[in-house]
Amino acid sequence: MLQQDYGAAEARTLHIPLGAPDALPQERALFRKQLNVANRTVAMTFGLLNPYKGIELVLEAIPEVVEKHPDFMYWIVGSTHPDHAYGDSYYNKLVDLIDQYGIHNHVRLISGYQSEQDLIRLLTASDIYINPYWKINAVFASATMTYAARMGKTIISSPIDYSLELLSDGAGMIFPYGDVGAIARQLKMLLADQKEREAMGAKLKRKTSEYGWNDVAAAYWRVIERADDQSWRETDENEFEREREHEREHEQRGNGHELDTDNETDRVTLPIPPVPGDEKKNRPRAQLPASLQTARKRKKRNAAKKKKSPRSRQSRKIHSRYKTARLDTIVTFAAKPAGVKAPKRKRRRRRAA
Repeated sequence: MLQQDYGAAEARTLHIPLGAPDALPQERALFRKQLNVANRTVAMTFGLLNPYKGIELVLEAIPEVVEKHPDFMYWIVGSTHPDHAYGDSYYNKLVDLIDQYGIHNHVRLISGYQSEQDLIRLLTASDIYINPYWKINAVFASATMTYAARMGKTIISSPIDYSLELLSDGAGMIFPYGDVGAIARQLKMLLADQKEREAMGAKLKRKTSEYGWNDVAAAYWRVIERADDQSWRETDENEFEREREHEREHEQRGNGHELDTDNETDRVTLPIPPVPGDEKKNRPRAQLPASLQTARKRKKRNAAKKKKSPRSRQSRKIHSRYKTARLDTIVTFAAKPAGVKAPKRKRRRRRAA
């Protein structure tokens, strides 16, 4: 999307996956026993409940599934979205559907907000994750699917963009939007073939092996270090040359020069900011726009003030942290150094109105 819709350069586009915690496989048997599902195959959907989740589709498919697999259990974990106008109406609708289909022994509603530890516990004890989203006009990722994938759960999902990307190469199963029959068929297939189900989960876990919180944090840090190192930007000289040409033409337009509107370079717009060390930085001041000249003067003036200031770097940080604007006067409060008495301030008495 960045490259196709916004014109971002491929060399400057980087993908970092959503983060997720690690599973606790050694605790799986204990958790299943505590949750009373030791002899059952558990599917799960969690998150803020809303009509876009499509959970009612799974409930409609369960009667067909349990005819052949009576040990099937479906967990619905979460509470309704607090910011939506429908309130608890969607939750009440799910309760009514459970009564209508007579599937009380195969569905468990775990309402309320769950902490990350509780979610890890429930996901560890489950076997399948279902993502039955309806088709909506938005492109988004799914943190819930990322959690399940990271823990090696077999996933079946509607064809949102994220599931098409995450579950490719046989790492999961996709069903058409709103297709209850396809949901029932895929569940029955996974319940009948435990080895295939576990193989899909293992493949998905390998695919998301670098989705852990520590790996994702390290990836963000590498981006920061790369952005701080200007040498990597010198790999595309042609792109920089186009940018410089566009800047020169823009300055000519500002000075009243006529431009050829048919010239292709006049329409080139690149989202790349000016590079430190660029030749524009070393031009004579007279050739720079007035805004840049003012910015340079301000930068030099601030640098000179810092050199004159006797305060240390640490005290300057403390000093700037406590700046307070009071009408048209800036009053600064500096932290008192150890062993130094703070100067007394003169207080002005307010005159009676």
